[in-house]
Amino acid sequence: MSPPSPAAARGSIAARVTANIIDALNNGVRPWVQPWDSATALGLPLRANGVAYKGINVIALWAAAQTHGYKSRHWLTFKQALALGGAVRRGERGQPIVFYSDGTSAEDGEGDATTPRRAVLRSYVVFSADQIGGLPVHFYTPTITPPADNEAELAARFARVPALVEYGGARACYNPVTDTIHLPPRHSFVSAAQFLSTYLHELGHWTGHATRLARDLQPRASLAAYAREELTAELCSAFLGAELGLAVDHFECHASYIDSWLKLLDRDPGALLTAAGHAQRAADYLRSFLDGAAASPPT
Repeated sequence: MSPPSPAAARGSIAARVTANIIDALNNGVRPWVQPWDSATALGLPLRANGVAYKGINVIALWAAAQTHGYKSRHWLTFKQALALGGAVRRGERGQPIVFYSDGTSAEDGEGDATTPRRAVLRSYVVFSADQIGGLPVHFYTPTITPPADNEAELAARFARVPALVEYGGARACYNPVTDTIHLPPRHSFVSAAQFLSTYLHELGHWTGHATRLARDLQPRASLAAYAREELTAELCSAFLGAELGLAVDHFECHASYIDSWLKLLDRDPGALLTAAGHAQRAADYLRSFLDGAAASPPT
């Protein structure tokens, strides 16, 4: 029997991961939000070598950690655990994730760099350090990113992004026609974290302009396209928020978003994989400004 094609493998893993996310959304839970403390950001899941996972893998591992109550941010393959002197406990079940590549770097089941490709090639299984005995102690230390508490410093970093921001009105949005972010006045937000998280969400939309990452930003003509772009901005905010200590708590986050995402994922299980990929590229684009370097338009 011949092995499944790359397209079939992609479809299979996307469907499995999406099914887990749909279960969480049906329960009113966004897996990229801390269920017990909306003011605390999730930390990015880490590979055996301490490098963060990317894209769809981040969401899959966040969802698994919430479902099973895992505290460690580290996830290892069976072989990696053995190499470090540990062993997966009998009866434990791993989490399927994917070989992920953004076209410039890649990660596989053993954590080795490979020839860059632009496709998800295969899936593999990882285990939380909480499922493994005998690892070095640092693998078991919960390392949740603490809440951001320096609004001025973060606002200054956000201001490095060359986006036009106008304040006023009662809603937050990005207008692709004028290439302008609109935010309510600072006092309209219940906290600095909500203000900055909303700002970050709209910056996620801003990355999609034709002069930047060139996503389809005319989504209101299609409910599915609108849901996909909102999911992209939400995940971009979650990925960067995990690094900055900002929880996903933007100004207009409400139940209708979850309903629209459920409808989208029910029709197209691959939409989550697509949105996560767009969100990772958006986060990487913004990070270059936040870290003080100029971003180059994609080629």
